[in-house]
Formats: sequence, C-alpha cells, structure tokens
Amino acid sequence: MGGDNRGGPRPRYAADQEEQRFDQQAGTGHHGIEAEENPCRQAIAVVPAVHEHEGQRDEIGKDEADDTAEADASVPRRRGHRYVADRAASHEDGQVTYSIVARDPETGAFGVAVQSHFFSVGAIVPWVEAGVGAVATQAFSELSYGPLGLERMRAGQPANEVLGALVAADSRHATRQVAMVDGTGLAVVHSGSSCVAYAGSRTATGWAVQANMMRTPAVPDAMADAFVGASGDFIDRLLVTLDAAEAAGGDIRGQQSAALLVSSTAPDASVSADTVLRLHVEYHDRPLVELRRLVGMHRAYQLVGGALERAQSGSLEDVVPTLERAHELAPESSEIRFWLGGLWTMAGDPRGRPMLDELFVANSGWRDLIPRLIAAGAIPDLPGMVELLTAREA
Repeated sequence: MGGDNRGGPRPRYAADQEEQRFDQQAGTGHHGIEAEENPCRQAIAVVPAVHEHEGQRDEIGKDEADDTAEADASVPRRRGHRYVADRAASHEDGQVTYSIVARDPETGAFGVAVQSHFFSVGAIVPWVEAGVGAVATQAFSELSYGPLGLERMRAGQPANEVLGALVAADSRHATRQVAMVDGTGLAVVHSGSSCVAYAGSRTATGWAVQANMMRTPAVPDAMADAFVGASGDFIDRLLVTLDAAEAAGGDIRGQQSAALLVSSTAPDASVSADTVLRLHVEYHDRPLVELRRLVGMHRAYQLVGGALERAQSGSLEDVVPTLERAHELAPESSEIRFWLGGLWTMAGDPRGRPMLDELFVANSGWRDLIPRLIAAGAIPDLPGMVELLTAREA
C-alpha cells in the first residue's frame, strides 16, 4: 500500500549493501488510515544489519508491531538524552523535507543532516545519541519518535522493531516519514501513504535517505548515489548528500532552513549534550550554503580551542600555524583574527599590527580586553605586553 516496494541490490551501490526502495508517486497512496488492512507494512523499508546474510530482508509486519503497541502507548514521552527546545513531546510540525540518517563505519559516530522549506527544521527532525543511534522525524512530524526511538535503541532493541512499534502506536502514522539507524548499522524508514508526493526513501547498511514534497521523484536516488560516492570525512559526505538532493530538484517550495547533528564517537566521550556538532540554519535564502559556512567555522574553532589550550600550557611550537589554518577556514571571524594578530605581534610578524588595529577600529572593546586577559593569565604577563598589543603608551 502507499506505493511499490522493490528490493534487491542495485548495481551502482557497493556489493555488500542491500537496498530496498519505496516510492510514492502522486495518486498512488491511500489517504486515511481507517481503510488500511496492514498500516505498519505499508511503507517500511529495512536494510539488514551487517551480520545478516546477503539478500536476506526483514520487514516490520502488523502482527509484530501490534504486540508492542499497547506497551508503547504507556511509555512516558520524555526528551531523553538529546537537547531540544521547550516543546511538548507530542508537538507536530509540517516538516516536509529531505534528510539523511547515517552511522560512520570508521568512527561509530551518528549523524543527521536535513533541509526544509520550513522554519527551524533542526528543532524537530534530527536526533542522535552516541553509541545508540540516529532518528529523523519529518513530513507531518511527531516529535516523540526522536526521544522514544533513542530510548528503545539504548535499551537494545533493533531499529526495525523500534520503528514498527512506534508506528503501530501512532494513529496518524500515514502522515509521518521517519528514519532510524542503530548501532549495528541497521537502517529503516517509514513513509506514510499520506506523505505529500513526491516522497520516497533509500536504505543500505549504515544509512537511510528520505524525502517528501519533492519537485521531482529523482531526489532519493540522487541522495543515495551522492552519499555512497562521496569522498571526505563523515560530515563532508552528509553535506554532499544534501547538495545532491537540492540539485535533483529539492523541496518543491524552495529552501529555508537546514541542520546538521553529529554525535561523539563513543557514549563516554567528554563533550557537551552528547554531541560533537550541532549546527542550525533557522531561516536563510540559501541554507545549504550557510550550513557549509558554519561547518567551516566549527572546524576553525576546533583548531582555535586546541591551539589556545596548548599555548596556556606552555606548548607554543605549532600554535601560530594552527591559528593560521583556522583563519583560512573562517577569515571573517574576529575572534580568530584577534588571537592570530596578537601572536603575530608578539612574534614580531609585521602582519600582526594591522590585523589588531583593524579590530580595534571596528570594536574598541578588543583593545580594552587585552589587560583583562593578561590579568586572568590568558596572555603572558610580561613587561611591555599591554603596550605592545594595544599600541598605547604606558
């Protein structure tokens, strides 16, 4: 129901990746769940975990889902381990969009990347937890799929069982599009029969791409091909996948917001809010371009943080070259220019003084900050340091 399910390996994907395909074309879906004999089987695409035999498939059926539906209804809808703004867990938004959920096979990190012509898509769609899994909840999205999905996967349930149970407990499942990937690489998608055309998904071991209200039906294939064929690190591959969706037509209404959420590589990693990257573009004419700019800024500030820690511990050997690389990634950052200009000036590099003076003209607070940083121990308290950096007489 709600489209055709065609399975089997596709030649353009790696030999060890089995893919199942769901397409919903205009006019093929049944509207209203009352008439559906088997609502949970209508649009679940599953790829087997790595340990399953090639060619074997798993599909979530109604009987299996019904066994857990009653228990699901009593599960408290709490936020779980992923930060979300103050929204009720049952809040619904029209997140018609395209997204990817994936697990990095090299590091074990989970990621979700998403774009939509809807305000603040990152507040609803993407959910990740280190060592557990990733969830994207979209179309007429139900927020609780995120925390409840992660909670169940954290307890050891595979993604297909989790999604089947939650779909069975959802009276409006026909309007949802939800994707999950768990710690084994099992990827699964539910595309309800009432998702707005063009809607579809592709799955393989470790990832799933899904889209609805697309301009053309080519978007899911374009996303899948891009992710499989992309070079670079995990973040680069997620961004390339979004770019491919837009190039294939994207959301029929255009662009508005985007988000990228990537977990740490291990559950006990020392990072805030269980993630190593959370970037949101809330409202922008070109959100994918802005998202890439923010990724560059994120990478630059990772370099800055490490360089300043080493500098404060007295290890100065590669601090300036590291800040130079950060400046190349984010030349517009006044913070990076302040620290690089200061270090250049202390080292006698003629590029330092003009960089600092330009900052002081734009915001005199940078000059006033220098003696405070020296007093706090962030800059060496050496004779003449204030005068050197501020270009003021003692």
